[in-house]
Amino acid sequence: MSLIVLIGAQAVGKMTVGRELEKQLDGKLLYNHQTIDLFANFLGYTPTTFQLSDDLRKMIFHAFVDNIETNPIKHMIFTVMIDFSSVDDLAFLSDIASIFQMLVSLSIL
Repeated sequence: MSLIVLIGAQAVGKMTVGRELEKQLDGKLLYNHQTIDLFANFLGYTPTTFQLSDDLRKMIFHAFVDNIETNPIKHMIFTVMIDFSSVDDLAFLSDIASIFQMLVSLSIL
């Protein structure tokens, strides 16, 4: 079980690559706008929207890892835009990596 993160600017083909990986791996794609648009439909593209989206993503990742024994999906593929000069974006990457690193420490992969 693993997390595959596809990082890039908008409209460069992250989702296209993610869909191809879905076909070749036993994986499932979570693309950037699936969570953002959920909240943006009600709040617009505000800081609150992006924070709620990040929180939901982390909840999904935790649930994915916590249900490893019953989850039929082997890999999660995630597309995201990251500003590598943003402390918040780097913290988000670190947070999601730590969720999946628990698997490594448990030797469950």
